[in-house]
Amino acid sequence: YEIPLRLVGSEMCIRDRTVTHSVFGVVIAVALCALLMLSLAREVPGAMFVELALCPVTLGLGMCVHILTDWTNTFGVMWLAPWRRERVCLEWVFFIDGFVIAANTLTLGLLAWSWSGPGATLSWITVVHFTALAGYWAWRAWWRARAGRQAPEGTLSLVPSAIWPHRFYGCRLMEGGGVIELFEWDALAGDLRGEPESLRLLDRRWKDALDAI
Repeated sequence: YEIPLRLVGSEMCIRDRTVTHSVFGVVIAVALCALLMLSLAREVPGAMFVELALCPVTLGLGMCVHILTDWTNTFGVMWLAPWRRERVCLEWVFFIDGFVIAANTLTLGLLAWSWSGPGATLSWITVVHFTALAGYWAWRAWWRARAGRQAPEGTLSLVPSAIWPHRFYGCRLMEGGGVIELFEWDALAGDLRGEPESLRLLDRRWKDALDAI
């Protein structure tokens, strides 16, 4: 049963972060929101018109921030979907990150606790959460840039660890492109961790078939 489950999981991953994480998706979502707000504007007092007008703007900004954040992790986004399927990423943060999960869990707990209290304000929780994540992202970007400068020549990718910010899992081409070397890089020590592993690539043998699809 392992192979079918893996295929289903791969298909779900391929379909994620496509049209909804593209320029086209943002434009469509903002346009639909604007049409909805225009229809509601006829039924509400004039004093609420500003709030309604801001809804499409805040939706667009929120989607852009979300897409930019996804761009920095290893799964990346398809900027130009559905016209192009090229997926791009910056490799700053792994797709699932330990610190992000802990920070979000703590924030959700604080929000739930604040909502239950009398006269509670949630603004300070939002500010602290945003500041912590922004600082963490900048820190991970610094580690990725450091690892990129240190990595062996020919390195194609450096996937960050989900827990340790200074550890990366890299790959580079060897022997004219026929062999790929997998390695673990420690950006703190500026050296390899353990022995690299070499794998023979079959891309060239199946190039015509792959190009056709």
